[in-house]
Amino acid sequence: MAKKGKPLKILVCAASGKLGRAIVADALDKDHSVAAIVRTGGGNSKPDLRVGRSDELADVHVGDAADQAFVSKTLASGPFDVVCVAVGAEAADVVTSVISAVAAAEPSPVLMMTGGAPALVACWVVLWGVA
Repeated sequence: MAKKGKPLKILVCAASGKLGRAIVADALDKDHSVAAIVRTGGGNSKPDLRVGRSDELADVHVGDAADQAFVSKTLASGPFDVVCVAVGAEAADVVTSVISAVAAAEPSPVLMMTGGAPALVACWVVLWGVA
């Protein structure tokens, strides 16, 4: 398949999870510049770097994506064209944090969401103030 358009700078939140790894791999296959947010693994201070092809990542940011200040600081290292939130349905706190940080970012990147109903409810609450 022919590649179209210019490469994007993409930030993947939860990049070490199953879906996050797939998004990272696909973006790298399409020659995009990819940065990752990963958490520390297993209750210790070492980062969870199960991100495939981590040697090809532009940046790896280790911290809690549910912490809006951390996400805002990460966004400031951009600018990013796209932010992908690759969390499961149980991570509404991450969704809320990332949406709020993206809304405040200048320039504001495109936000791509994954997840089930709790994540979508968090989007609804943050964006429109209703539950």
